[in-house]
Amino acid sequence: MSSPVERLKAELSAPPPNSPGRGIGGAWMMIFTDLVLLLLTFFVLLFSMSELRQGAFDGLVEALSRRPTPEIPEGLPLPVAERTIPTVDRPIGEDLGYLESVLAQALAEDPRLAGARLEPREGTLVLTLPADLLFPPNGATLSDPARRAVGDLASGVLANLDNRLAVSGHAAPPRPTGVGALPGEDPGAAPRIAADDPWALSLARATAVARALGAAGYPAPLSVLAHGDSRFADLADLPPLLRRRFAARVDLMILPQATETQGTLAR
Repeated sequence: MSSPVERLKAELSAPPPNSPGRGIGGAWMMIFTDLVLLLLTFFVLLFSMSELRQGAFDGLVEALSRRPTPEIPEGLPLPVAERTIPTVDRPIGEDLGYLESVLAQALAEDPRLAGARLEPREGTLVLTLPADLLFPPNGATLSDPARRAVGDLASGVLANLDNRLAVSGHAAPPRPTGVGALPGEDPGAAPRIAADDPWALSLARATAVARALGAAGYPAPLSVLAHGDSRFADLADLPPLLRRRFAARVDLMILPQATETQGTLAR
């Protein structure tokens, strides 16, 4: 049984009805296609030999590219937004990488701050002071050695900074029941881990350090923050012993923005 395509080919190649002899079949389609191609080639060659009228072409381009512009009558005030957001241009202070090297040298020369940590964190430079280096257990009053160490730091490197400085207090979370001291940890330090009000304790300690910095000659305003025991997870990369020690801490955060009172830190 023949397919529809084969039947169509047979009908096209069959001679017309009531005509003697064999028909031309599908040859007329080839002749018609050749004629169309010849005509198309002729008109293409004819157009290629013609000269483009530049004036008419430029007028067409100008008409297509012309955009209607609204006319504003003279003396009519221009529309103004009802609310505008003021922008604040904050100058940039000293490079944090340079400050890290300066502070690292200052810490290395002061044995009273031997337990401090200095690290860049989220676009800031953070100097972490563990609470046991500054305060008595669950206390918010700086010890005399700590006050002198913080004062020397404030009157030395920090007083000459161009950068903004923030003081952030942290308290330790309560130690789970039945958990004793870690290897290398003083068992007598266990009571200092918990505080009745970690938020009040962290705020009081941060305020005490900020006041000590100001009293020692730090000239710029200070931002004081308190986090309670909510940032203990930030110490997850530390060993357990250091994590427990630095849970209660005060961070001195050096920001990239400059203060209004410019320092004189010499390079």
